Amino acid sequence: MRRLKATRTYLKRAKRLLDAAALDALHDFVAANPEAGDIVAGTGGVRKLRWGLAGQGKRGGVRVIHLYLGHRETIWLLDIYAKREQADLSPDDVKAIRRVVAAIKDEESPT
Repeated sequence: MRRLKATRTYLKRAKRLLDAAALDALHDFVAANPEAGDIVAGTGGVRKLRWGLAGQGKRGGVRVIHLYLGHRETIWLLDIYAKREQADLSPDDVKAIRRVVAAIKDEESPT
């Protein structure tokens, strides 16, 4: 069974962007499809998933930044944002994500 873990940033933003039912649907989808979304270059394996909002579809929906650690069957939900608020990840965002991913991989590495 795959485990979902989330950063504080993700949890805070997800509560603002999605209701409980939409959040449950998103989490169920990510757990069932951990390799969904495009890999973001320079992040250490992070994926960006386009997720539609009711009445807006994928283009106007949210973007979910997540990392799948197959050896641990763990999916880290790192960030979520509305496309209308942020078109894409900035170079500074990519650097910050890369640091978070390195820390997660170090902590989650098999012993």
